[in-house]
Amino acid sequence: MRILIILTSLLLISAPLYSENLNSFPSSLAGEGEKQICVSIPGGYRSILLGLPFHRVKENLQREGTFDFRGEPDVSMQNKLGNTLISCRGGSFINHGFFQFKDEKLYLITLQLNPEKLDFYTLQSDFNKKYGSPVTLSPRGMVWEDEKTRLSLEYPLTVKYMDLALFQSILDEGRQHKSFEEIARNQFLEDF
Repeated sequence: MRILIILTSLLLISAPLYSENLNSFPSSLAGEGEKQICVSIPGGYRSILLGLPFHRVKENLQREGTFDFRGEPDVSMQNKLGNTLISCRGGSFINHGFFQFKDEKLYLITLQLNPEKLDFYTLQSDFNKKYGSPVTLSPRGMVWEDEKTRLSLEYPLTVKYMDLALFQSILDEGRQHKSFEEIARNQFLEDF
């Protein structure tokens, strides 16, 4: 149950940064009508790459020295929509890692970093050097993206990697489910 609450919280916190039109950004960050794309955003953290199948992520987490992955105790099957979550403690610089799957494919990596060893400004400066200016700035953080991946740095000290295509399919499923609910609601109201 605790994992379900954590997953729901992560999704709700992420929604404002990610649910915007995936191709839009504030015009103050780019020229009029110009689409700003960051170059070469990594497709994940170290050997944990977006789009990898569930079993490969588990194998890579066991080999990674960065995470304290205990195997099945860190895995939580979620709902009938095919969502799965791996939640494990991190090492020195990472307090905790969350790895979310849709249909057995990794689409979101959330890393809660250790504020005693890192700070927001240092990460922001490093990301700006590597990936250029963020495409989105908000009070919650900043976002860099390329055609495939969205990288966000969020307050207080969280880094997220997102597979844009898989996330878009999740948004589309949500819209489709909402449409079906609306149709069912209207049909129910017609019964009266």
